[in-house]
Amino acid sequence: MVCMKRCDVVIPVYKSPEWVELCVYALFQNSDEATLNKVYLINDSEDAFTKNCLKNLKAKYGDKIVIKQNKENLGFTGTANRGLRLVTADYALLLNTDCLISKHTIEKLMRHMQTDNRIGLICPISSNAANLSLDILEGFTYTQMDELLEERFAGKMFNACTVVGNCLMISKKCLDEVGLLDEIYAPGYGEETDYQFAAMEKANIIIALGTTVENFAAIESKYS
Repeated sequence: MVCMKRCDVVIPVYKSPEWVELCVYALFQNSDEATLNKVYLINDSEDAFTKNCLKNLKAKYGDKIVIKQNKENLGFTGTANRGLRLVTADYALLLNTDCLISKHTIEKLMRHMQTDNRIGLICPISSNAANLSLDILEGFTYTQMDELLEERFAGKMFNACTVVGNCLMISKKCLDEVGLLDEIYAPGYGEETDYQFAAMEKANIIIALGTTVENFAAIESKYS
């Protein structure tokens, strides 16, 4: 019997409950139940609206949602690390609250990972990710852009000069060997690049062309 690979998702949360709700909705709407293991919502805020939002998400999606409340503000990097410590699945997806994944994004990234066990990090194209950005074409939705990329570039990937942490998959093997994000980069920004350089000594770093995520500029969230 073939053992099905699974993915845990780590979402650092700081306020912006409207973003969290959309992010989690897109995650469940566009992922296979069999591959989606646990979704760790790590709350770095005492904001009552955000707490209520997370409770509602737990009620809606059940045991797949795991909520952890920080006792003190850890910033993005510390909050992400708290979630990554909980990962038990074959892969971990570090996902920002202002990102909407597309249909089968997780499964596509996992399939790339499974073509070569040396791949430790992989991320998709994004609508707002510096040099990995691809603007949404006029008249297209972000899901239609994903379908277009799937049609043109299914299964295509290339070695990354840089990765983007807004939607970053890490193999459990890489996580075990490289460790967690360096919290010297707290509250955030630059930590994924530092992690990439650390991982390059042990793993291949890949960009997937056949899928995209929509990344909004969540002005109210420092975790955008």
